[in-house]
Amino acid sequence: MQQNTYFMIKELLIKLVIFFVLLIILDRGIGYFLEKIYFSQNHGYYYRTTYVFEKATPDILILGASKASHHYVSNMIIDSLQESCLNAGEDGYFILYQEATLRCMLKRKYFPKLLLLDLNDDEFEKNTYKTEDRLSILLPYYHRHPEIRDIVELKSPYEKYKVMSCLYTFNTVLLPAISGTLDLNNRKLVEQKSAGYVPLNEKWSGTFKKIESHGQTLDSIRIKAFEEIIKLTRENNINLVVVVSPAYKIYNRGYNPTTEVLQKISQKNKIQFWNYINDTTYLNNKQYFKDVRHMNDDGAIIFTANIISKIKTLPGFQNLAVKTVAEPIK
Repeated sequence: MQQNTYFMIKELLIKLVIFFVLLIILDRGIGYFLEKIYFSQNHGYYYRTTYVFEKATPDILILGASKASHHYVSNMIIDSLQESCLNAGEDGYFILYQEATLRCMLKRKYFPKLLLLDLNDDEFEKNTYKTEDRLSILLPYYHRHPEIRDIVELKSPYEKYKVMSCLYTFNTVLLPAISGTLDLNNRKLVEQKSAGYVPLNEKWSGTFKKIESHGQTLDSIRIKAFEEIIKLTRENNINLVVVVSPAYKIYNRGYNPTTEVLQKISQKNKIQFWNYINDTTYLNNKQYFKDVRHMNDDGAIIFTANIISKIKTLPGFQNLAVKTVAEPIK
């Protein structure tokens, strides 16, 4: 009886070993296929991330979330400053994504002349965005870019174990990757011509949003990410400008917790901080906005002109050599 039990257990263990070996082979095989599809893209949503991480070399780099992508008209900056420029803003991806982007760029020895970092007026508020939100976009780069692994691992306590599965790192990107490879949305020409800027054409018909300026809990992880960006730019002699671009809302005390922290840290580190919250130039002109958070193309043109005039006062931009190099998403 004991001998039969022994053989049954042995057989079960052998089957389990075979099952897990086949599972690993399947995982690696399908994962390899998905990885090839993902990194074969030459345009599209996810290709933008790969291009910025691994290829882009503009003189002026714009990082941020949706306000960055919709508020800075790259070609105006190129034409006015005669410097190459890329708007690398990504809708819905916040400061942890921007830190990851900067790390990848610096790893390949790319150092922009100017980094414009656009942050939301509620960027550091804990109840606004969860720290781990949207980090899935970084999963395909976990093994390819060791410099961002600690950021990806913020997604969950078990992330370092989950990424052992190739299927896990690519399971959410297959359809968008195919769409990008085939250019199903016909974005390639638009991306090339706009140098990353994405215009919004609708006009806002509502009223501005009034917000209390107290009671918000701040996220120390995101504040630390901002401090790390400052550290990296300083170590690599990159001129950093932090911008909170306009929104169609007003804070009742003229400030809010995020901008207060940004102001304090920027002053401490002698960083330019351009804060447009409560700026009546924009609040008094509803036609500049698409919604409470975003300006439309008309507003973006006005705002970009203002940004250009400020850039021209920065060291290194006061006596510009003439050149006509653009930085499209190639």
